[in-house]
Amino acid sequence: MPRHHIYTAIQQRLLVPDPYYTRGCWHRQVLLLCGHVEEKLSDEMIRLEVATEDRVLKPLATILEDDIPLIEKLRRQLDSRTLDMDAAKTRSATHSVLSLLISFFWFSHE
Repeated sequence: MPRHHIYTAIQQRLLVPDPYYTRGCWHRQVLLLCGHVEEKLSDEMIRLEVATEDRVLKPLATILEDDIPLIEKLRRQLDSRTLDMDAAKTRSATHSVLSLLISFFWFSHE
């Protein structure tokens, strides 16, 4: 049973008239006050948990569900484009060297 319900039960029990305790008994008043304080604290804890979920967990869930897969996709595309660019540079450099060698041999034999 959650604490909130225990203290509410105690508080309700203390509100029922009991011939053993009089209404002015300080024990009764202290326990009633404790029950009221515990109830307010539990309400505040619930409010804090809901606020934390709204401000932190929901945006974090959005990032995990939407943004991270998109980032991973873009990262794979970047890796692919980088490999393509490196291959093109290699082909270009190889083509330039071959063209230079062909030109050199072509003009040197004329």
